[in-house]
Amino acid sequence: MNTWEIFEAVVKAKKINPRILLYGVPGTGKTTQANKTAKEDDVYNITVNEESSVAEILGMWIPKDNSFKWMNGVAIRAWLEGKLLVINEIDKASGSVLTILNALLDDQSVAKITLPKGKTVKPVKGFRVIATMNGEIEDLPESLSDRFDLKLNIESPHPDAIKSLPEDLRDLVDAAYSRKQLSVSFREIQAFGKLRETLGDDAYIVFGDMANDIKATLKLGKREIDDESSDDVPLVHEDVDTLVRYYDNTDELFEEPYIKVLLSCGATIGETTMVRRIFQVADDDNFTKAIDNLHYQIVRRIKREQRRDIREAVNL
Repeated sequence: MNTWEIFEAVVKAKKINPRILLYGVPGTGKTTQANKTAKEDDVYNITVNEESSVAEILGMWIPKDNSFKWMNGVAIRAWLEGKLLVINEIDKASGSVLTILNALLDDQSVAKITLPKGKTVKPVKGFRVIATMNGEIEDLPESLSDRFDLKLNIESPHPDAIKSLPEDLRDLVDAAYSRKQLSVSFREIQAFGKLRETLGDDAYIVFGDMANDIKATLKLGKREIDDESSDDVPLVHEDVDTLVRYYDNTDELFEEPYIKVLLSCGATIGETTMVRRIFQVADDDNFTKAIDNLHYQIVRRIKREQRRDIREAVNL
């Protein structure tokens, strides 16, 4: 299961009601998908920033006629009505708001807040929280991040977002995200796709300098697709000499000493070939960059396989 599938499986589960944090690169549909987990009338939504006040969360006194009337804030309304609260950009909240969020996200069996009007309130059954942010877990205070039962790193756009792109861009963009080396956001790619429907390739001209980044992203996706469709086999094995003999039709590949090192680290034949070609034409600095990039890809693939094994083990 990928991360989005895990999120949807947990949301649909009837017996659990976890507090969920979706974090990661911007423009992947975190907020959109959070809001889609409930009917429109059953969702309260707030985007916080450094200027947000506690009153927006808890409530405030407002003038009415010749007196003042208490109006509950968005979070308290979600609490008392047993609805979904979506908190966007939670990592941008001010210190005072973060303090209140600690109380709001307490376990429902013990959570309670005394409002400025003197009344103590508790969350009713059905109350849920999904928070989103574009940063990393470390951007949140530990006391707050610990209150989330499920923290998901969203590294790629939701399938629904991918489907919104022109058909010829979908696989390319999806594959490009798998390499985590994009220089443009998904929203920028979406905008380009819509503009291209009207202007064709002239859309590149409109995007100016950003056009090169978009082209690079699409080329990166194509390269990833080509790599995945090859017959490469990850070579993670202690006896490298045995592997060399197994690939006896590529003897020329193993002339350089570093080849065995690459293979022993888990590089595929395709990745090793790429580095060898760079070695033949590049200077020392570019060759070093190629090795660093290859190492990143290997580590990422191994981690991805480990995550998949873990998810399968717990039957998510």
